[in-house]
Amino acid sequence: MIYKNESGQAVSGHPAPPGHPRKGDSFILERVDTGVLRKRSPASDGNPYLCGSGARAKWKTECNA
Repeated sequence: MIYKNESGQAVSGHPAPPGHPRKGDSFILERVDTGVLRKRSPASDGNPYLCGSGARAKWKTECNA
C-alpha cells in the first residue's frame, strides 16, 4: 500500500489499517502533523486519522479512537 499526497509524491510511514483501504479505493489525504494523515474525502463513518510510527502520543490516541 502506498499513500500519495496532493502532488503525487509517496508518503511513507503510514501502514494501512486492517481491512481498509482496499485495492482500487481512492482518498484525498491531508498531513496534519508529523506522522499523521487525515482522510479529507471521501468522508467516512470511521476514524479519519492515520498515524505512522513518528506520530506524537496525542495523535496516537486520536488514531486509535
